[in-house]
Amino acid sequence: MNEIQEELARKQVRAAEHVVKFFINKAAPTMKDLIVGVIKWLGDQNNKILPGKQSLKQLTKDGSRLASLPLNSDNIKTFESIAKKYGMRYSMEKDSSKDPPQHSVFFATKDADTMTAVFKKYLSNEIKREKSKKPPFKKVLNEAKEKVKNQIRDQNKNRTQEIGGR
Repeated sequence: MNEIQEELARKQVRAAEHVVKFFINKAAPTMKDLIVGVIKWLGDQNNKILPGKQSLKQLTKDGSRLASLPLNSDNIKTFESIAKKYGMRYSMEKDSSKDPPQHSVFFATKDADTMTAVFKKYLSNEIKREKSKKPPFKKVLNEAKEKVKNQIRDQNKNRTQEIGGR
């Protein structure tokens, strides 16, 4: 029984040695190439210039000059969605010193054509929104209440005149 256990232990050690040798000879160089490839890919991703909202430092990273345009703060989300759709690189700064806070949109001058397209789309959306703007429901309700009050007042006035005129 003891000899069988010793034999099994020797076979297990030999199998482990074969696995380690295989890993060292075959898999390790492949793993090394894989790790080097992943590191290189990650480095390329860090250097890639991505579109969308960025900091001013990221915008100036590639050496391009910046231009800016003012933007009202009521529809920032609309502008951001359109800029994202067009793949524009931009940065926003909020100027809260003014009564309605205003934002300045900074963009690289080489993206000027894209910026023009984004602003045209943004302005057309704003014009459509202004045209289709409905008055607030409370305002409409209050106007209707006033109208009904005036009608009731006129009816009561007419009744008192009819009663008084008889």
